[in-house]
Amino acid sequence: MNQEHFSTSAQKGKHLCLWEREEIEKALRCGAGIRSIAKVLGRSASTISREIKRGTVKQRIRKEYVSSKRNDLGYIEKEIYFADTGQTAARNNTGRRGGKYKLFEDMKLVRYIEEKILKDKWSPAMVIGWLKEQGHDFKIMVCFKTVYNYIDRGQLTVKNIDLLLKPRLKVKKRRIRQQKRILGKSIELRPLEVETREEFGHWEGDTIIGKGRNSAVLTLVGRKTNKGFMLYLKDRRACSVMKAFSYLSDELKGTRLFKTVTFDNGSEFADCSKLESDGIGVYFARPYSAYERGINENYNGIIRRYIPKGKDLNALTQSDLIRINNQIDTLPRKRHNFKTAQMMFDRELENIFGYTAV
Repeated sequence: MNQEHFSTSAQKGKHLCLWEREEIEKALRCGAGIRSIAKVLGRSASTISREIKRGTVKQRIRKEYVSSKRNDLGYIEKEIYFADTGQTAARNNTGRRGGKYKLFEDMKLVRYIEEKILKDKWSPAMVIGWLKEQGHDFKIMVCFKTVYNYIDRGQLTVKNIDLLLKPRLKVKKRRIRQQKRILGKSIELRPLEVETREEFGHWEGDTIIGKGRNSAVLTLVGRKTNKGFMLYLKDRRACSVMKAFSYLSDELKGTRLFKTVTFDNGSEFADCSKLESDGIGVYFARPYSAYERGINENYNGIIRRYIPKGKDLNALTQSDLIRINNQIDTLPRKRHNFKTAQMMFDRELENIFGYTAV
């Protein structure tokens, strides 16, 4: 090879491999210098220099002739580079690389995180965000991504199956199927202020179906606060949905909290357009477009942690639904800087009525 011209490009960000170390060992035994080896391998001279220091060991070489002097030990010591030695040293250094297990420096924090996830159904982001927002007396603090990493490595008693659904970044394409009619005003006619989620009073509604499709629960979620309501339905008839909504309006002391409601396009909401006589704007999502009520769909997904699919909802009472509802509404929400939906809802009640509890 012409040592003045090289076609090998310099490598960056890649560790030396065994065959490169073997080439270094051969070149050194042939008397090659560090810079010439670096050029041939496409590496920097400093990389080769560090590798030689790392893989060099002292060797005793027996002399062919031993003198009669007392201080002649019959061998000489010489420093020699070995590819295997360099490879082993590099492997050991790799094993020591990386951060230490910081979380285990405070087992009290570990137990707190595990309890919140397993018992209270919080996500790692909720736990860490809540602690940072409200303050804590733990020795250390980590980010929620670190907690996820510990769970993925099996270092906590929490498993991935115990967590809320992790975010899915796949965006569903919008499709409009014309074979199913819309029950009332389309979501396309909804006021623009509803989209911003900055104005209180705009809600999304849906139903959760029980075993055999013989039982159901009506769910309503506020777009601004994420506050939800769960109402038991003895059946899926439109009149039952209207009766449940009227009950909720009475509990909330009128309909001043409702400016608009966007429902699913299910037949159980066929009579909901009648709510417009009370000054409530009623809109319907397009058929097969659950993503248009994403807040409500997310809320229903959380409910399924407490009420799995296939469960007979007739076995639940309204008191059971209120208990589950309260647990969900007291989960810290990242969108609200880890304040709860109930805290945000109470703030709106204070602004409207002057009290903070329904």
